[in-house]
Amino acid sequence: MKKFFAQFVLFAISIVSMAQTQNIYEWKNGTITIKNSSEIDSITFSIPDELIGVATDSIIETTATTMTAIYSANFSVNSSSNVIEKGICYSIANETPTVNDSTQMFGYLNNRTWISVLKGLKASTTYYFRPFLKTNDKIFYGTAKAFTTSDTGWKSLGKATFVDGILTSIFNAVVEEPYEVEIQENELVPGFYRLVNPYTSSYPKEEWEFDDAKDYCLEIHAEDPDAVWFGETELGVDLGYGMISAISIADYYVQGGNDPALVKEYGYYGTLKDGEITFPVKGILYTMPYHPNGAGWYYANSDGTFSILLPGYVKKDYSASVDYTGIFTTKDATVYASAQLTLGADVTDAQAIVMPLAADAAAVADAIAAGELEAMKVEAGRIEVPFNAEELGGNNFQIIVAVLADGAVKTVASASFEYYAGGKNPWKSLGTGYYTDDVILPLFYENGTPVTYEVEILEHTENPGLYRIMNPYAKAVHPAGDDDYAPEGMYIEVNATDAEGVYIQQQSLGMDWGYGEMSLVSYGATYLGSNPFETVKGAGYLGKVVDGVITFPTFTQSNGATYQAILFMGDSGYLAGMNGRMEIVLPSANAFARNMAKAKAENTKREAIKKSFSGAKASLKLNKILKLQAEKFDATITK
Repeated sequence: MKKFFAQFVLFAISIVSMAQTQNIYEWKNGTITIKNSSEIDSITFSIPDELIGVATDSIIETTATTMTAIYSANFSVNSSSNVIEKGICYSIANETPTVNDSTQMFGYLNNRTWISVLKGLKASTTYYFRPFLKTNDKIFYGTAKAFTTSDTGWKSLGKATFVDGILTSIFNAVVEEPYEVEIQENELVPGFYRLVNPYTSSYPKEEWEFDDAKDYCLEIHAEDPDAVWFGETELGVDLGYGMISAISIADYYVQGGNDPALVKEYGYYGTLKDGEITFPVKGILYTMPYHPNGAGWYYANSDGTFSILLPGYVKKDYSASVDYTGIFTTKDATVYASAQLTLGADVTDAQAIVMPLAADAAAVADAIAAGELEAMKVEAGRIEVPFNAEELGGNNFQIIVAVLADGAVKTVASASFEYYAGGKNPWKSLGTGYYTDDVILPLFYENGTPVTYEVEILEHTENPGLYRIMNPYAKAVHPAGDDDYAPEGMYIEVNATDAEGVYIQQQSLGMDWGYGEMSLVSYGATYLGSNPFETVKGAGYLGKVVDGVITFPTFTQSNGATYQAILFMGDSGYLAGMNGRMEIVLPSANAFARNMAKAKAENTKREAIKKSFSGAKASLKLNKILKLQAEKFDATITK
């Protein structure tokens, strides 16, 4: 029985100061006993079983897979605040089910009467069920009742093309290859689908065997194509942490008592368009009994790859990518941003516009589709988009390309660039320096070692000490560069305006090798958002410039792994600077430092990288498999 302890420290002080006594009422074994407060120091009392009750008022509806009922809670005293959860336990065999049988939880007890839908049931089956309320250490059950699901059938539609975005997010294993899974549609409810055994031997990752995943179906409600969802579902998969379950974030919110219209407005539902079911990025949650980061729900589909293409449909290629190539000005002083545009085979309407870098590209694309913004029609190849820098303001811009079809935005692509009117570029080249890459090679190559090589370094003329390391991962610059490396024009910006407090804010490296866009941040910079600069600097978390050489402090994890920075790929962070060798030798460095860096660079050339990057990526997959994503889900939604 839950014990509630109340220590009346202030109350006791008040008794002494006022020389008064208070009567304390204790409920025990159905009897109220009156005690004087001067006789006790603290009070311990229990909530009797008869003070909390829960009941099934009526069953509203039974379908082949669901049962909807009205439930109510009763309290002899105001003890509802002690209830931390409500739920339903149910069983096919046990006529008086408990929480040791199957259960579905329905959140906090917000009202004394509520409606809950029991989901994922089998057709033509009799179930026994009863509601329960849970306090911190006790469960209060209602009276057990029975119901029988209706008889319905499922018709096979054939093979759907499925791309998993759940397990890939959980274990950071990039498996974006589509594979075929049988899909069925409910004969009584059009748009109600189920994937049959989606996680069996057909899963395109040979080292994962899902023999126990047969007879597990993923039922997806697409009756409303603009509000697609699925309830909590066991996937039949256990890769060492217990059975994995998933739920669409939209249904989680609705089950938590949120207005479905608000959930839809916020874009949490999936959609069915052009025969393809998709869910938004992080629009799916997962849980497992033995999650290393504790119980709870965590985000899945973090890269938005989850999709189901219904039989008979061919996926349209509306892809687009744009690479900025430069600026030119005509005789009439019109300024154009030029870029190389690549479009998918099915793109027939692409429009481009230049906007400030701070503009939301997706919102701009929506405005173009609605006719609220006038954009320029473009085709694949070299494009030249006019813009007025003075009207837009600032020096940082982006080319935004919106791919449209049937009056809707299908794809948005963008490329950022800088432009300084009148040639007033504040960045001045200092010449050639040296960069030691302790980021990419040690992570992607087994036993990978850092490499040193020449780079151009710029300095901001108005903010001395603010540097740009130009093209550190460009194909033509990096010793192991290939077509998967960064495009020309990318840089690492290093803030060394304070020589005793050097840092790299998180910034894109311009690469995505299938694990999400790469971005780099020095470890000390991760503290600057919530702590004063001088505090972070005084704690020794920032780098230094000594004799023209920039270095960063090295940190050590509890398992002995060292690091100086974090390399993000999508939402997943990896250790960077694992050898403690991140270093930038400025062109102004002393002769000794430059000669040492030059010797390292020459050694890098002699020890030319012999592995291909396809081998490098495979190495990362092998080394990082089962790396859990641990971004916990926040279950609040407010307007």
